[in-house]
Amino acid sequence: FLFNRAEIILVNTVVEFLSIGTLLAETALIASILLYAASRKGYLEKYWAKLNRYLGNYWKQLSFGLALTATSGSLYMSQILGYTPCHLCWFQRIFMYPLVVLFGISWLLETDVVEYAVPLTTIGGGIAGYHYIIQRMEQFSSAGCSITSVSCETEYTYYLGIVTIPLMAFTAFLGILLVNWRCG
Repeated sequence: FLFNRAEIILVNTVVEFLSIGTLLAETALIASILLYAASRKGYLEKYWAKLNRYLGNYWKQLSFGLALTATSGSLYMSQILGYTPCHLCWFQRIFMYPLVVLFGISWLLETDVVEYAVPLTTIGGGIAGYHYIIQRMEQFSSAGCSITSVSCETEYTYYLGIVTIPLMAFTAFLGILLVNWRCG
């Protein structure tokens, strides 16, 4: 691709937005887990109850938003930016894309889809976590993934010293899983 200056700024802005969103989501997940642990020990119980009530009302919308953002970001990076997905990226997509449809239908028809969403997010999150480990830890790297296509170790993005595409996917899967586990 030949990008002009405005396109490069837009590309960087979208990927940076997704990266910062990933870090904010991770911060919210860690804070929620700490709040849950504190409430189990008898501290901050009213704040946990308040968060639980809120999420209990909006868990489908939150899950739909996370899945839609992850799917849109994945399609943007492959279709607009031209990043070729590796094999593990394809498997992550297989488990993320149906979640948009599941939660969209669940939200519109007032139905429950937790029994379908939890296995998809658990398996997809496991793949994304493994993919991140392959990229970040040399002892897990493998030349076998790149024999016929793009290597699973390829890092198209690396923002703020931590955020790669598999970490973005892992964060989305984990967020959806935890929201469905607590509220669904």
